[in-house]
Amino acid sequence: MRDLPPADAALNLAVWVALAAAMVVWQARSLVTHRTAGAVDIVRLARRSWTTRCVLLAYWGWVGWHLFVRTTP
Repeated sequence: MRDLPPADAALNLAVWVALAAAMVVWQARSLVTHRTAGAVDIVRLARRSWTTRCVLLAYWGWVGWHLFVRTTP
């Protein structure tokens, strides 16, 4: 794994902060206006089907693997 230059690291952090802020705004808007589905509503809808449950489990495993497992060079 290569080290990112400071400019790339700052850009990467800015993108993640923007995505997190967008999700918080979306969730807050859905709680206040009740016009859009919130994150919990979407997960509940996805869990109705056996196929989407398996996809969610695979996605959860993939995210966990990439976020928490460190590889050595």
